[in-house]
Amino acid sequence: MELLPGNMWEDYKDKTRILILGKGAGTLYTYILNFLGREMDLITPESAPTSSNDFALLISDDPESASGYSPNIVLQTLPQPVNTVLDHLVAGGIYIFPEAVETPDKTEAPAVYCRQIPYPASSYTLAQGSAVVTTDLGPLPVAVSDPSVLDHLEGVRILCQHTGIMEEAFYEALMNYRS
Repeated sequence: MELLPGNMWEDYKDKTRILILGKGAGTLYTYILNFLGREMDLITPESAPTSSNDFALLISDDPESASGYSPNIVLQTLPQPVNTVLDHLVAGGIYIFPEAVETPDKTEAPAVYCRQIPYPASSYTLAQGSAVVTTDLGPLPVAVSDPSVLDHLEGVRILCQHTGIMEEAFYEALMNYRS
């Protein structure tokens, strides 16, 4: 279990709280933020909130320890449903998840109303340590070979749109990303 800051709700209650369940997607998202010069509080055991931005980001592979964060937006890349996190999602929040994962409607309904956005696995081909990703804009060569990142590119793109990063900026950052 990860050690996270004490009272995360109190510390970050005035910010839009984002939870990414999956370190590969979390690494890509933080890279995109840095590439585009966007500020966000990245929550670690040593972190403290700043007042210079509107967002706080927690990246975790442990839904149990992250559930006390009460996120506004969740990007799930884990292969199983995470009702413990959904039960703590802020009412009216956003839950972005792989199509392959059963939605809470198919298992157990979440405790609060939230917008549920499924995303398909990314379409790509691998060759010599890089990939060509199929996008609406055409084929996109990227220097990524990690399936934990590649499979969830669409989920990260949707998260970016919900945090003010448009598609062109997302793809520009992605083309410069190295994993």
